Amino acid sequence: MDQNEIFQHLQNLDWNLPEDIQKNAITNLLKCTDEEIELLILPLTKWHWENASIVLENLDPQRLEKHTEKILLWLQDRN
Repeated sequence: MDQNEIFQHLQNLDWNLPEDIQKNAITNLLKCTDEEIELLILPLTKWHWENASIVLENLDPQRLEKHTEKILLWLQDRN
């Protein structure tokens, strides 16, 4: 995916959008590269967090290992 596609999919994680748009974004972001995973950690606004966490939850845990510290910081920010 190019950066414009990734950004559009990240925007479409917004829980205020229709469910089919959110699901499509989740499906496409599951194909992200290891470098793009960081974009899913504490993304955009709180309206994107739930769907971003769904993507992260469904990625191979080994792919997330190098992002553990940032993920834990996100979990600590519980507002």
